[in-house]
Amino acid sequence: MVASEHWVEALREVSTAPGNIAIALRNDGEITSPWDRDRLTVKLDTKGRVLKAVGFGTTQESVERDVSRVIRYKEAKQRFDEKAAIDAYIKADKSGDQKALDKAIDRFIGLGMGAGTGARVKEEMQKKEMTKSERTFEALSKKGKAREMNIFEFAGQP
Repeated sequence: MVASEHWVEALREVSTAPGNIAIALRNDGEITSPWDRDRLTVKLDTKGRVLKAVGFGTTQESVERDVSRVIRYKEAKQRFDEKAAIDAYIKADKSGDQKALDKAIDRFIGLGMGAGTGARVKEEMQKKEMTKSERTFEALSKKGKAREMNIFEFAGQP
C-alpha cells in the first residue's frame, strides 16, 4: 500500500508524465524528496514548473544536486586524507622514524588540521588497541550503552 503523502511518487513510478505534471502543479513549485525525509529539494519558478510538467529536469535541480554532491565528496575526501595522515603519524611514531614523523606533521599542516589533532591521534592510538565490538560499544551514547549492554554481556564484552 502506498502512503498517502507519497502518491505523486507512486504515480511517477507507474507513469512519469502525469507524475511530473502533478509535481509541477502542487506546493507552489516546492519539490520535496520522500527519500530524504520529505525535505525541500528545490523551489521552482514558473518556467521551471512548466519544464517539469513536460518532463524535463531543470538547470536549478541539476545545480542543487551537483553542489550537494561536490560538497559531500570534498568533505569525505578531507576526512579520508585526515585519517590517512593520522595513521601515518602513528606508524611513524611506533617505528621511531623522525623523518616520517616530520612528514606526517607537515601533512597535518597541509590539511589544515590544527587544534585537537593531538587528541584525535591519541584517540586513534587507543582505538587501534580495541576490538571491533569494543570500538562499537565505545561509540554509543550513554542511552545506547544502557540499551545494548545485554548484547555485549552476551558476547563477553565490556
